[in-house]
Amino acid sequence: MSHRFVKTERQSSEGVVGQLMTRIQTERGISTQTASVLDTKDAYVIEIAVDHDTHAITVSHNAHTISLNAASLKEENQTEHWEKHFYFDDVVPALMEAVYDRKGLMLILPKRYPGKKDILH
Repeated sequence: MSHRFVKTERQSSEGVVGQLMTRIQTERGISTQTASVLDTKDAYVIEIAVDHDTHAITVSHNAHTISLNAASLKEENQTEHWEKHFYFDDVVPALMEAVYDRKGLMLILPKRYPGKKDILH
C-alpha cells in the first residue's frame, strides 16, 4: 500500500523558508513527518525527520525541483513508500552534501560556487 496524504500544514518563522508537516495514513495508523527548508547566508538546507534504519531514499533534482523517493527497508512493509517534492522559484543549485543519519536526512544546496557570482540572483 502506498502512503496517502491526509493533511498538510505550512508554518513559517525567521530563517525558515517553510516547514511542511505531513500526516500520512499507513496500515498502522497516522504517522507525522516534518520537513524544513532553511535559508542560510550560503546555502539552502532541507531537513527531513526520517528513520534511516527503515527507509532507503533516492534524491533527484532538475532546475527548479528537488524530489525525494523513499522505500521501506523492512520486509513486512515493502509496499510502503512516499515522495516529497520541493519547488524553488530560483534555479536549484547543485547538491553539495547529503547527510543521512539517526537525526534524519539533511541536504545542503550552496547558493554560490567558489570563485563565482551568486547563482541565484
